[in-house]
Amino acid sequence: MLNTMEGRAFSWLHLSDQHIGMSGSKLYWPQVRDAFFDDIRQHLLSGKIIDLVIFSGDLVQQGLQEEFELALIELKKLFALLEDCDCRPGFFIVPGNHDLVRVDETSGLPFAITEAGKRNGKFKESVLKK
Repeated sequence: MLNTMEGRAFSWLHLSDQHIGMSGSKLYWPQVRDAFFDDIRQHLLSGKIIDLVIFSGDLVQQGLQEEFELALIELKKLFALLEDCDCRPGFFIVPGNHDLVRVDETSGLPFAITEAGKRNGKFKESVLKK
């Protein structure tokens, strides 16, 4: 926690690696979510606050549109709970490697990137020799 200029502590909720879309997540997440939401509600109703929610990667499993749609539903549930408890924190998200769309290995793009890197290395060598 950091001190704010108002003289009170700055409080945040840090979440990571939810992996929505992972095998079994439809079965297990609702059970965990209920207990998690109860803890947040208890925290807020005891007079504590949350100034910022930080999600630091891997919100979804494969970066698929359907997974992000499910993730949005879950985030809206979290923020509805926070608002019900008169808490309106900021939100900051950093994508993780699972949040990115993977390149098809047969597309030729990985080869092109590898070759460009090799050429770039040769270019650096020729510039350094001058």
